[in-house]
Amino acid sequence: MKGNTGKQQHQHITTAHYQEWLESAVAPAIIANNVKSLSGNTPYEYLFYSDDIKRLNTGRLTSSDLKKYSHLNNGGWWVNGVNPLTGEEQLWGQFKSDTPRVIVEVKGDNGFGGEPVTKEKIIKYEAPPKVPTEAMFLRVTYRIGLNVFRKAGLGKEYAEYAYSQYKKSSKKLNNLDRIKLLDFMETEDKGFWPLVIDLNLPVCITEGAKKAGALLSIGIAAISIPGIWNGCPIPKDGLGNKIGLPRLIPQLALFATKDREINICFDQDTKLETRITVKKATERLGGLFNRAGCKVNVVAWNAPEKGVDDLIHSKGQDYFESVYNSRLSLADYKLKGILTLLSDLTIKEQFIPNSLQYPPNAKLIGVKSLHGTGKTEWLAHQVQPCLNNSQKVIVIVHREQLARELARRFGMDYRTEINKNDLGKGQFGYALCIDSLHNKAKYKPFNPDDPQWEDVVVVIDEIEQVLWHLLNGKTCLEHRVTILTNFKKLLQRAAISKEGKIFIADADLCSISINYIEQLIGYKVPKFIVKNDYVPDSKRLLFHLKGKNPSGLLKQLGNNVKKGHKVIIHTDGQKYKSKWGTRNLEAYLRKKFPDLKILRIDRPSVRDNTHPAFGCVDKLNEILPRFDIVICSPVIETGVSINCNQFDSVYVLSHGVQPIDAVIQTMQRVRSNVPRYLWTKSFSPNQIGNGSNDVKAFLSSTHKLASGQIKLLQSMGITEANDVSFYEESEDVKTCSPSLLAWAKRAVVINHQNRHFLKTLITKLEGLGYELQEKSLEKEEMKEVSDNLKQITKENYGNHTNRVSKSPDIEDKTYQEWKERDDLTEAEEETLKKAEISRAYLTEEVSPSMVEKHDQGWLPKLQLLYYLTVGNCYLKDKEKRNLLKLKEQSDNGELFKPDFCKSTLAAKIFSLIHLDILQFLDPDAEFDKDSLQKWYEKISTPVMKSQIKTVFGFWIGEMDTAISVAQRFLDKLDLKLIFDRRERRKGKQVRIYQGCNVNVDQRGKILERWLKRDEANSINEAA
Repeated sequence: MKGNTGKQQHQHITTAHYQEWLESAVAPAIIANNVKSLSGNTPYEYLFYSDDIKRLNTGRLTSSDLKKYSHLNNGGWWVNGVNPLTGEEQLWGQFKSDTPRVIVEVKGDNGFGGEPVTKEKIIKYEAPPKVPTEAMFLRVTYRIGLNVFRKAGLGKEYAEYAYSQYKKSSKKLNNLDRIKLLDFMETEDKGFWPLVIDLNLPVCITEGAKKAGALLSIGIAAISIPGIWNGCPIPKDGLGNKIGLPRLIPQLALFATKDREINICFDQDTKLETRITVKKATERLGGLFNRAGCKVNVVAWNAPEKGVDDLIHSKGQDYFESVYNSRLSLADYKLKGILTLLSDLTIKEQFIPNSLQYPPNAKLIGVKSLHGTGKTEWLAHQVQPCLNNSQKVIVIVHREQLARELARRFGMDYRTEINKNDLGKGQFGYALCIDSLHNKAKYKPFNPDDPQWEDVVVVIDEIEQVLWHLLNGKTCLEHRVTILTNFKKLLQRAAISKEGKIFIADADLCSISINYIEQLIGYKVPKFIVKNDYVPDSKRLLFHLKGKNPSGLLKQLGNNVKKGHKVIIHTDGQKYKSKWGTRNLEAYLRKKFPDLKILRIDRPSVRDNTHPAFGCVDKLNEILPRFDIVICSPVIETGVSINCNQFDSVYVLSHGVQPIDAVIQTMQRVRSNVPRYLWTKSFSPNQIGNGSNDVKAFLSSTHKLASGQIKLLQSMGITEANDVSFYEESEDVKTCSPSLLAWAKRAVVINHQNRHFLKTLITKLEGLGYELQEKSLEKEEMKEVSDNLKQITKENYGNHTNRVSKSPDIEDKTYQEWKERDDLTEAEEETLKKAEISRAYLTEEVSPSMVEKHDQGWLPKLQLLYYLTVGNCYLKDKEKRNLLKLKEQSDNGELFKPDFCKSTLAAKIFSLIHLDILQFLDPDAEFDKDSLQKWYEKISTPVMKSQIKTVFGFWIGEMDTAISVAQRFLDKLDLKLIFDRRERRKGKQVRIYQGCNVNVDQRGKILERWLKRDEANSINEAA
């Protein structure tokens, strides 16, 4: 460490050894108290103390051991620490020889007669043989201890402790021998590590004593373990067989206390294989501390220095402090490992040059580059020669407008534009949404085995969103397994053919997609991945509007419009019930600025042939300059570039409905460098599966849920459940399904990002070159905007529910036809909505209140209530029909496991019964926290909480109560306990609740109609 002069060298250590430690940034006081030089026979005395070491009758070591360790005679240095509980000397330590021994590792032949491979390995550090390895806790002085505790915010407490120890030591001495306080601070503090344990101080775990010494020298309580796996070994028997799960060694277990911060700081190796091993060791060690309630972080850096001691010595303490302060949580570290992209070429270009070449043998070519840097133009340049040579090209995306736009830019047809007899652009390929990659697609059925796809060039733009849409999108659900199969076959045809290629591109391209494509192909194809690190030099202003709702953003927009700004606002809602959705924002802004031209672009308006936004997505740069204010939904989230320089500012409003990458895509649609204004919730309410952000835990939960549901269906007598098979899974294949693994990886990323939505979004935007400025407005100004929007929403939504209620009834044939149309007017949309509600609840009397409840998600809750109660006897029929439908949707009857988990009600129904939720459905029953205590204890065991999270997706936390948990279950049924009164018991007020009346709010009538329907169907089937 810069500043260590080495003046405090002691006689028990040689100059060379002392200098070695100094060059590892270790303070002289730590070197003096922990390191000594050994030579001759002395190293044997420190190492060979185990009773299990073989010795001759004379007590001498065996000849083989003497030969093996003969290098010890040449000397070296020894380091050991103290017992962390007592501060007394630790027997175990490590010896570094001046002439380390070399062993030869033999990696034998491959079983086919190949020559064995030998490799020399240097053993730098020797540990006492025949004894378990231990963690090392170096001795520190009071001065170093004060620095450590001061950095942890406990400097005052430690100073008082140190002074008390000084006074105790002085009382033991006569007046002539009393040492000064400053000198006392340079003596060893044997109570340091016990105090670290008692005060729950943050600790850092690293590999190697010198690294621990370097960290202690700058005020970080660091523990050394001899190897990355030695902190949490797996128990083994005498033959080396695993006989248990990994566990913390006893010394580290002392620090596994609730809320303690554990920081893991292992080497940053350049070798890929070593990095993977370090990552696994870090996750195992961190996971064990995490389960004990610790807050686990990982320290990592981007610098050539491998170890933390070299980093501190080379870059200095200030540099390391910045690294340390940027440490990642264990969850963030895991996700970073999932997402990290290893590129073959890194460039830094504002626009990707068409001259960029890839190796001729490359089959998979990927480009990661910022929005607006010419990814699509480069792809078009690569595709053009293929089209010129009559080579088939297929462009796959996740949104129709993006497919149409890319088809135009590539000089191809969109799939619905191709006529069977056409000899134009479509004969050499086409663009399509991945939803249509199956043989039942309208207009253009897809067959991957068709001879036309020989030597095919596959282009997948926005691949991260395409693959997530493939694996989780609702519009792929009906044909998902067939689409997955066809996608896999198409990639394989491109990979194995002579001229076939696969081009992928995304601003957020990551290893999830690369690995998934390689797994689908079946082997690692020659690939070439380009990463463009270009970030605009000129900072782009990003104003973050604070507040519990977007009213501040709207107020700022209004202020800027008054100054003459042309503005575009992106919001994530478009329905009438959405207070901040496109329709209500349009009404608010038209009322506020009646003389300005305002355009609303959302799914209803672009489909309505009477609306100015009809068909505008393909010609935005032509249409947008005609308007002063443009309001957009995610319909133009991706696939378009707004280059018309019309807007002076951009506004983005996000409630966490869209994934973070989609929000960023939205913000980037306007290419010009104008100020951006952002409001977003701090977290997203959305979660995938059980909400876990750990891949193993997420997959385990999915497997358990699927297995449990199959057993439930079988127990109900549904024989069709006996032969359920899942896509890419079989008894012969023990590895995880590639599609399921890719789904799980992306799901945990989304879950984690949604939990920290605002923080993650801001971090990503800053990485893209945005300069963040926090902005707040007066509460009164914001309240005025919010109140106005509330009133407008009430009026608009009330009018909408009335129009739906009064819409004409339509016949089944018309209903089916309208569902397939993409050019409905608003009146037709509302008529179709009434038809859906009427058929769902089996009534022609669709009231405005029913429309409102339906919009609030009433249907799935009522269905769950129905099959839990009066319709329980028909649950078997319902689940059987559902299972048969899922099987029919794939060509071979296989199911995609996530879809199966989401499709059945059996697990929820049986769980609700097992959890005794039916007790709350008695309107005459009364409940309070005392009467529900035993019930709460029963459902709050670790096993039950885990199962509840798996089935229902929520976790019972420490702050929950019996009543709050009951309400969360009942909300799944659109019910709630009703507060009745307070009673005084033992000097305390107790809240009393009444049970639920199932039959209020038309529920009883709806359940009765459903029951009659199922009774009639049952009679008809029997007949």
